[in-house]
Amino acid sequence: MKFLEPLRKIHEEYMFKKDKPPLLRSFSVVTLICSFFLYCSDNMVWFANMGIIQPRSRFSGIGGKYIPLIEWRRLKDIIAIWKNLIELVKYLFDALRNYKRQFDLSTYLNNLDPNTLISKPHSHLMHE
Repeated sequence: MKFLEPLRKIHEEYMFKKDKPPLLRSFSVVTLICSFFLYCSDNMVWFANMGIIQPRSRFSGIGGKYIPLIEWRRLKDIIAIWKNLIELVKYLFDALRNYKRQFDLSTYLNNLDPNTLISKPHSHLMHE
């Protein structure tokens, strides 16, 4: 049951990865939700190809007769595009965050007094 794996990862995201900024956690959760629906829509495409369900649906529970017919394959493609776009934005924010960390560390190291960094070489190995 591979399609249930994103639900487990959402639980892990909330329980164990609390050190991430809220924006990145939100992007991760939305990506995992999209993954879950991507697995579900992939199964619907397979069911439609097998003739078990209709290849098109109106999603009458969502919008009734005002939503046009949509093919399962097209719905799957739309979900995949949104998932990939959100992941791209998430990785851009993560890269900017890492760049800022690197810049802050570099600035901190450049501002240190060089005399405080000099110590006796291998002083921890000498026995007195």
